[in-house]
Amino acid sequence: MDTKEFVRICSRISLLTQLGLSVVTPPILLTLLALFLQRRFGVGDWVLLVAILTGVFSGIMSVFSFVRRENAREVKRLTKAGTESAPDGTNDEKETDDR
Repeated sequence: MDTKEFVRICSRISLLTQLGLSVVTPPILLTLLALFLQRRFGVGDWVLLVAILTGVFSGIMSVFSFVRRENAREVKRLTKAGTESAPDGTNDEKETDDR
């Protein structure tokens, strides 16, 4: 395995780790905050439910944002790689019109 392949694999592992943490962290932190509020101020059980639902929603939105950002980076990288292979702006692939 060469260095480029190793770096690519490590990059993908770090992206998966970041994705997992962005899903799990908001519900856990908001649940802990709700438990603190219940013990400290004596608010009802509804705060815990709202915190869990808000945390899950926040995690899902974080995933959508993360995937959208990574897709944009990948498209930009592929577009850049495509233009670098043909300096005059033409690609080796045939362009087809799907009409």
